Amino acid sequence: MTRLYQKLLTFSLLGLLLLANIKVSGQAFDFTAGNLIYAENFDGIGAEGTVLPTGWEAFDKDDNSPLTALLVTNGSSNSGNIYNVGIESSAERAFGTLASGSTQPTFGASFTNNSGAILGDLAFDFFLEQWRSGSSDEVDEVVTFEYSLNATSIDDATATWVSVEALNLNEILVDSAAATAVDGTLAANRQNITHSITNIAFIEGATLYIRWSDENDSGGDGIYAIDDLSITATESTSPIVATDLSGFNGAFGILEAGNSSDASSFSVSGSNLSADILVSVPAPFEISDTENGTYATTLTITNNSGSASEDVWVRFSPTVENGAFFEEDIILTSTGAPDENVSVSGTEGLLIFSEDFSECDDLNSFSSFSVIGNDQEWECDSDGFEGSAVRMNGFNRGPVENEDWLISTPILVNNYQFVAYSFFTKKVFSGPDIEVLLSNDYDGTSSPTTATWLPAAGAIATNGDWLNSGINSLDVSSFSDSVYLAFKYSSTSEVSASWFVDNVQITGNLRAEEPALTVVAPAIGFDFGTVDAGSPSFSQSFTVSGENLDEEVTVTAPAGYAVSLLADTSFADFINLSIASNNSLAEVTVYVRFAPAASVTGQVVGDVSIESSGLTELVAVAGVASEPLATSTKDRLAGVSAYPNPVSATLNIAIADNNNVFSYNVMSLNGAILLEGKGQLSKAINIADIENGLYLLTIKQGDKSYTTRFVKE
Repeated sequence: MTRLYQKLLTFSLLGLLLLANIKVSGQAFDFTAGNLIYAENFDGIGAEGTVLPTGWEAFDKDDNSPLTALLVTNGSSNSGNIYNVGIESSAERAFGTLASGSTQPTFGASFTNNSGAILGDLAFDFFLEQWRSGSSDEVDEVVTFEYSLNATSIDDATATWVSVEALNLNEILVDSAAATAVDGTLAANRQNITHSITNIAFIEGATLYIRWSDENDSGGDGIYAIDDLSITATESTSPIVATDLSGFNGAFGILEAGNSSDASSFSVSGSNLSADILVSVPAPFEISDTENGTYATTLTITNNSGSASEDVWVRFSPTVENGAFFEEDIILTSTGAPDENVSVSGTEGLLIFSEDFSECDDLNSFSSFSVIGNDQEWECDSDGFEGSAVRMNGFNRGPVENEDWLISTPILVNNYQFVAYSFFTKKVFSGPDIEVLLSNDYDGTSSPTTATWLPAAGAIATNGDWLNSGINSLDVSSFSDSVYLAFKYSSTSEVSASWFVDNVQITGNLRAEEPALTVVAPAIGFDFGTVDAGSPSFSQSFTVSGENLDEEVTVTAPAGYAVSLLADTSFADFINLSIASNNSLAEVTVYVRFAPAASVTGQVVGDVSIESSGLTELVAVAGVASEPLATSTKDRLAGVSAYPNPVSATLNIAIADNNNVFSYNVMSLNGAILLEGKGQLSKAINIADIENGLYLLTIKQGDKSYTTRFVKE
C-alpha cells in the first residue's frame, strides 16, 4: 500500500506565507469585450485624500510591510512613502513615491482579462511628474517598472516579473543639487511616456500586475509621480502560445530513484495558430495530456482552426541514484509564436525511513509510551489511508485525560543532506491537536519527557479526512547521528479525539564526500642545483591523484620552470589533468624541470601549484641560473645540472635529453684534479672527503664541455 507523495517543499512553505500575506484590494480594471481601455487620472483621490485608488496597492521593499495610506504633499515632504501629490488644495492630483533609507516604496495595480480573447499588446500612455528635486546632481534616480502574469500581489516574490525600461520613471531634474519642492505640472518638470508591451499572451481569466519600485539612492530624494495613465489592450492577431500556471507545482522536491512523483498540471492555450503546439521537456521529467495517461518527454497539442487548448500534466521520474538536483524548462513552441517556458525542478533522493503500517503488528517500526492514562494506547487500525494505520483514542465511557506518544525507531540522518519527511494524519471527533516532534537525545526506552523534543513542521488533519503533511525539510545540522520522530497525543476529561497516522516517510541525499587531492613529492620539494641560463635542467617527478573532484586538475609551473607528462619532452607552463566520470583522478606522474631564461641569473625559487575543486597543493622548486664559464657557445654542453649547491656529501650530475657517456672532474682553484670519472645521463659523486671550499666541476662529452662552480660545506 506504499505510495510516494512528493510535493514541493519550498512551494508549500512559500504558499503558506503567501496565504498569510494576501491583500484584499480588488482589480483596478477588468478588460472586457468592447471595453479594452483603462484610464486613471488620480483626481478621484481628492486634494486631501489618503485612500489608494481601487485596485492599487503598495508595500515597503525594505521590510515587506504594506503601505496602506497615501501622504499628501506638494513636494515639500522628504520622508520615504507613497504620496498624493499636487498643488496645495488643487483638485489635480498624481500618484507619487519617495524612497529613503528606511522606506523603499513599490506601488502598482492589477488587471483582469475577461474579454473572451487573448490580449497580446498593452499600450501605455501617461505623464511622469517630478515634484521634488534631489540633493545631488551626481545621482540620477530611476523608479523601475515591471509586470507579471503569474503574480498574486505586487509583492509576490515567487512570481516572474519582467522589467520594461521604457516605462521607468527617470529623474527629470538631473542637474539639480538642491532638495526642494517643485511644481510637477510645469512642462519643465513633466514628461509624456508612451510605450507598448507586445506579445505578452494575457489569456482569458488571467490577472496582470504592474508595479513601479523606488529604491533609495544616497543624495537622491526626489518625488516622482504618474498621472493621466491609460492602458489600451489589443487582442492578439499574431500566433501566441500561453500558459496558465494557477495551482501548478513545478518543484517536485526529493524523490527516490525508480519512482514517479504525483503529477501537477498547467493549462495551455493558443490563438492565431498556423501549426500544432509542441511541448517538450528533458528527462527525468515527463509530460502527458491526462493525469493517469502515458508519460513521455514530448507532447503535441493539436491546432484546431487557429486555436488550441489542453492541460499538460508533469511528473518527476528520476532513474539513477546519484543525489542530483535537476532544473529544466518545459518548452512550448508553435510556428510563428514566441516560445513559452515553464520551469520545473526536482532532486533525486534516497528513502531513509518508510512506514506504511501494512500488516501492522505491534506498531511495526514505532513504539508507544503512555505518560498519562494507562488504559488507552496507540494501536493498529484497519482504517488507514490505504489499508492499515495506527490510531489513538482517549475515550473510555467518556473523555479521559491522556498523554500518549508514538515514537519511531532511531533514524540515521548524519550521512544525508536535504532531508525531508512526510506523513498522513486523520482526526475524528473534537479534541486537542496531535503534536509532531523530533529528538536526538531520546534513549529509545525511557519516558519521552526525559528528552528534548523540537516541534516538527507539517500540516495535520482538521476533520475526518486524511491529510498529507506535504514534504517538510529537516535541518540535519540540528541533529547528530540519528533522530526520533514522535506523534504526541493529548486528551482531557472533557474532549478526546481519535487520531490516525499513516505513511510516514523520510528521504534525503547522501552527503557529498569532501574532495581530496593527493600529491606525493619530497617534503622539501626539488633542488635543481646550478643550471646554465638559457638551458633546461634534467626533470624530476611527483605524482597526483584525487577523489570526489568536480573539475579537472590544473598543474602550473612557476616562472623559470616547466611541467610535462613526459620525462624529456612536451614541457609547458601548465598542464590540465582530466578526471574520470566517477569524479576521480587516477595517479598521474608529473615531471618538472628548471628552464631559466638566458637573461636570468641567480637563485630562482617558486612553487608548482596543483589545483582542483577549491583545493591547492604546492611543490617547492629551487635552482640557480648561472652565466656559463668561458666556453664558446658552439662548444658548450647544454642541459647540464649540478646539484645541490652548496653541497656537503653527494654532488649530483644530470644531462637532459642526452644518453651519451660523459666524463667529469672536480678541480681545485689551483688546477689540481681531486676527483674524476664517467657517467651516463646522471652521476652521483661522493665529495664528503674533500675540504670545504670553492671548486670547479667540468663535464665533457665528445667535443663539448660544461664548467661550473660549486661550494663544498
